[in-house]
Amino acid sequence: MSTQRNTRGSVTKLYIWGEDLDPELISQYLKMKPFKAWRKGQPKIVTTPTGAVKVLSTPQKLGCWCVRIPESAVSKSLPEQLQYWNILLKRHEAIFCEFNRRKFDFYIDCFVNEGPTVSFDLAADLLESLGKLGLGIKVSFYDSNALFDD
Repeated sequence: MSTQRNTRGSVTKLYIWGEDLDPELISQYLKMKPFKAWRKGQPKIVTTPTGAVKVLSTPQKLGCWCVRIPESAVSKSLPEQLQYWNILLKRHEAIFCEFNRRKFDFYIDCFVNEGPTVSFDLAADLLESLGKLGLGIKVSFYDSNALFDD
C-alpha cells in the first residue's frame, strides 16, 4: 500500500549559524520572525518520526536562526524563490557583511521535490548577487513517490 502526500514543489529556508549568535538580535536586524532558533548551549530538542519530542543530553553546539520563505511564495519555482531571497536580503547587505565578519555561516536551504527528474536554470547574475552577500545554497532533491511508499 502506498501513501500519497501532496508535497510536490520546492521550499526554501534561510539558515544562519554562529558561535555567539543571538536569535533575538537576528530577528531585530532582519525584521523577520524565525520558525526555529536557539543559542549555543541551549538544550537540544528533537522531534522523532513518530512525533515524540525529546530533550537530548548534549547542548546545542552553535546558535541557529532559521526562517521559511513566506507561504505566498511557496508555489513559485526554485529560481523564483532564490530571487525572492536575493531581493529581500540585498536590503540587509551591511548586516550580512557583519555576519561575515563574525564568522557566521548562512545559506539558503532548498528542498526540491519535483519528481524523479528535475531541471531548473539558475542565472549567473542571481548566483553572483547571492555570492556577494556571502550566501551559500544547499540543495536537497527528493521524490515523494519514493519517499512515502510503504
